[in-house]
Amino acid sequence: IFIVHFFSTEIVGAIALLSAILVLFSTIFSLGLGTGVQHFISYYLGRKDPDAIGHIIKKMGLVSVLLGIFAFIVTWVSAPLFAVLFFHSSGYTIYLQLLSIALIAQVVNSIIFNMLLGLQKFKANAIRNIVASSLAYGSIIPLLYLNYNPLMILVGWNIGYFTGTVLTTIYLAGKVKNIESKHVENVKIKPIFYYSIPLFISSLLGYGATYVDRFTVSYFLSLSEMGIYNFSLLIVSALSSIIAPFPAILLPKLSEYYGKGDYATMKMLSSKAIEVMMAVYLPLALLVAAISPSILLFLANKDYLPGFIPIIIILVVNSIFISSNVLGVSLQAVRKTRIFLLSSSLALLSNLILSIVLIPRYSINGAGIAFSSIYIVVFAVLFYYAKKYDTITIEKLKIAKILFSGFLMFFIMFLVQEHLGYSILKLFLYIIAGLGIYILIIRVTKTFNDTDLDLFLSLLSDKYIIIKKLIRKILV
Repeated sequence: IFIVHFFSTEIVGAIALLSAILVLFSTIFSLGLGTGVQHFISYYLGRKDPDAIGHIIKKMGLVSVLLGIFAFIVTWVSAPLFAVLFFHSSGYTIYLQLLSIALIAQVVNSIIFNMLLGLQKFKANAIRNIVASSLAYGSIIPLLYLNYNPLMILVGWNIGYFTGTVLTTIYLAGKVKNIESKHVENVKIKPIFYYSIPLFISSLLGYGATYVDRFTVSYFLSLSEMGIYNFSLLIVSALSSIIAPFPAILLPKLSEYYGKGDYATMKMLSSKAIEVMMAVYLPLALLVAAISPSILLFLANKDYLPGFIPIIIILVVNSIFISSNVLGVSLQAVRKTRIFLLSSSLALLSNLILSIVLIPRYSINGAGIAFSSIYIVVFAVLFYYAKKYDTITIEKLKIAKILFSGFLMFFIMFLVQEHLGYSILKLFLYIIAGLGIYILIIRVTKTFNDTDLDLFLSLLSDKYIIIKKLIRKILV
């Protein structure tokens, strides 16, 4: 958001490509081990075996460092080739070499941050993520004031990501210093790799499904249009951070119940998570979609206004099928990970075909349609298998009430904005009015009661009693 006020849409597009490459390479070199580590640590937590947990942290921590170093070497050496391949100019070699340094931290973090989640240290994980992200992006501002050069953005990324690595390593070091090796002879590391391989392939396919439209935009259109489209996706991805805690909290808990053989609680917890997640995410996503022109003018400038149509398309579709996040976690918990190969493959195929067909004709609006297709495809596959393996139930009436409340608010706010126009004051009034309308409809239709929320809110520590009371007050 900050750099759009410093640089042209073309430079913003180049930075967007660098960010996409960083995600791609960290996905490749981390081998999907983060999710595997998280699952097995939670599994041994349920079996009350701390020595096994410490053994996994120690061994997989070393693996993460080796993978990070390997990623750095490959990327640094290949930087001239990648510069021509991705940017059609050798002038971006230095950018990719700086990126290769940040890649070390990203590969390591993708594994060790998941160790914290496996230990169910959600607060510790959140704090380290916040610190790393704040430094990675917040340090860019003073760096650019010191040296007005896009390279400073990459320097900021390095500062933030390595800080997160150091803080997490220090925390985990205390978990392994008292390991008694005699208790861990039967704890093998290979099962973690076997568990992770399908997820690794799935994550690669998932990356392709998520990013192929961006690379297609950069191929068929200009870097400037890439910058506009990516800024729109930035707003969409910012909303995704709202639901990030749901899968992160659910997987360790569901894995723990799986270890105990308590399948009924697993199923009920997953179902309530879907309802609460939709009730929280759907109104926010639809409100942002409705007033997206105002938001783009507020955060950027009129050059980015063409991005409001992709925002509406993506957020409307995403809000309807957002429950796939919980469906996927419920299947991971019962170790049905190969399903993700199918869902990711089909999503990639859908996005790729639609991107090639629609982007040359409809520009970034076609990219928005292609991108949205992945939500539909992934939901269809995961819903089918979640029903097949009986990991979840759906209360159709309750979901219908949430959808009705959200979309009624969306249409009202879209029409209000079109009639009243835009100003900074009006933008904040739109937000307050939209949320107020949604909450009123939710309460009038009596979508939730106390019993519905009790099971899900029990996942939160009593330290978050204020948050619990706020959620209950809003929804009930």
